[in-house]
Amino acid sequence: MYSRSLYKAPTNGRMLALLTRLTLRYVSAKIEHYLYLPLPSDMFRNSSVSPAGRFWEDCFDELMKRFSAIPTLSPSPDSVPQWLSVRKGYTSWQRANLWLIHEALSINAKYFTLLSLWDGVKTEGLGGTYHMRAVAQEYGAALVTIYTSDLLKAGSATGS
Repeated sequence: MYSRSLYKAPTNGRMLALLTRLTLRYVSAKIEHYLYLPLPSDMFRNSSVSPAGRFWEDCFDELMKRFSAIPTLSPSPDSVPQWLSVRKGYTSWQRANLWLIHEALSINAKYFTLLSLWDGVKTEGLGGTYHMRAVAQEYGAALVTIYTSDLLKAGSATGS
């Protein structure tokens, strides 16, 4: 038997909804999983979740209750962990992507797969999903992508 781990950082409402559903499935399937955030939860909530509205804030708050300890990369968007201080011009989101990849690699798993929920927009250098995918691929990850447009089509087809 082997241990399975999931590293995740919800970045918006759709991702939050997906992660909440996945977390429930992981718990019932006894899959070891962790939540990592680039900033303390209150700062992350304000900068990344709140713009999507109150419903998503409530979803985020509910997800936070499911984890007893949530590692964070840095105490503020402007502070840089010592191990990343040599990289100049990196945003907190780019640092978070690199951190999550290194955390995933640190367990020496036989397989490294990045599952991403993505709108397909290539925002190079900003630390978004495109950047995460590119960096993960550099480190040998297999990429599995769920496109938000596909989810929207499926949702409208089912009436949800």
